[in-house]
Amino acid sequence: MDELWFERPTDRVEALLGSETKIYLERSLFIVQRDIDATLPQLGRLQLRWISSDMDDPDIEGDEPYVLVYVAVGTSGSYCGAGNSAYAGRSDDQEADSATFEDAVSSVAQCTQELVMELYLQTWPDCPQHNRPFDLSFSEDWPIWHCPRDGGHDVARVGSLAQIGSL
Repeated sequence: MDELWFERPTDRVEALLGSETKIYLERSLFIVQRDIDATLPQLGRLQLRWISSDMDDPDIEGDEPYVLVYVAVGTSGSYCGAGNSAYAGRSDDQEADSATFEDAVSSVAQCTQELVMELYLQTWPDCPQHNRPFDLSFSEDWPIWHCPRDGGHDVARVGSLAQIGSL
């Protein structure tokens, strides 16, 4: 059962997100789930959850309608979400409209890191060589799990942790 602050998807949420952004976020979640499955399968299935401005009254006065999308995981019949939102935008938000698929992957990966910290009080994923948490970098136009230790080194593309062996 959803916690009260999460809403069910509605046509209005989808209109605020835009179909392209919604697809980007859903595909990003699938990519990050591959890294979770490879390194922290006990976390379970990641899901997207959202909150937005007053869903029942599209003509509400004041702020422009907005939507925030969070990464969440099911825990004993409810959902736990943590940290910053993977997406934040308003219906007139040009910056959100220009976000790329790679931006969405990076954002979902960062939010998943925060979720793991909130749920397990541990970092994820960690560099096997240095036992330190990865940062995200953008080499080769794709988000990369990057270890900042000892001058830094790229470890794997987001979604590819299974290919580097046991972490």
